[in-house]
Amino acid sequence: AVISVIDDVTADKAVYLVNFGPKAVSDEFKSAPSSVWTVLGENKADWKVQSGALAITTAAGDVTLANNNAANVFLQSANSDWTADTKLTCSATPAMPAQNAGIVAYQDDDNFVKFVYGAQMGRRGPAGGAAGLQIVCEEGGNTKASVNVRVEGVQNNVVWLRLQKKGGIYTAFYSVDGKKFVEAGKVEVALKDVQAGLIACDGVMPSFGGFRMGAQAPAKAEPMKASFDMFKISSTGLK
Repeated sequence: AVISVIDDVTADKAVYLVNFGPKAVSDEFKSAPSSVWTVLGENKADWKVQSGALAITTAAGDVTLANNNAANVFLQSANSDWTADTKLTCSATPAMPAQNAGIVAYQDDDNFVKFVYGAQMGRRGPAGGAAGLQIVCEEGGNTKASVNVRVEGVQNNVVWLRLQKKGGIYTAFYSVDGKKFVEAGKVEVALKDVQAGLIACDGVMPSFGGFRMGAQAPAKAEPMKASFDMFKISSTGLK
């Protein structure tokens, strides 16, 4: 439902989205994924549950920019306010230029918030081969926010990610030990029919000067296995 509030004097307008849907469900991935999941662009050869984790092997594509071709994006309805956590282990440091994996809040390929561990690309090219965190938000197919966060203390490419939804505000947190969480940043966007879930892909090239907008990550990027050992989501909206 869409609620518009208009001031008769100033003509100022505010729009509120009221979302309805089933309660989101946590998954420890002890066996097959819960039946609540749908898989966008499913390629069964590139994902499996093993050793108590959902392991997704990255492939070409992303939901970013015009290349709306990400594979094996696990999604479930999450229309209330919520906090979602995962522990991510990557088989290697995310490869240049844009390999990434993490949590996504998703309406469609043109409207989403993505909080991922991925390759770091600066305006002058690769950032020393380092990996870090990225908060990416698209609205109507346009990049509304794109933030790179440098992280110290990541061991063996293991990082804990947390994305919190309160209305249209999405706040990202991370931890390198699973105990102390640090805020990475926040974005505001009005998503409809929100789904939450997990994404791992080879990504697309950045859109700033010197790079071709929307270009696919080069084939030389070796596939990376992203293992999520849980997806814990707690709903805080009205029931």
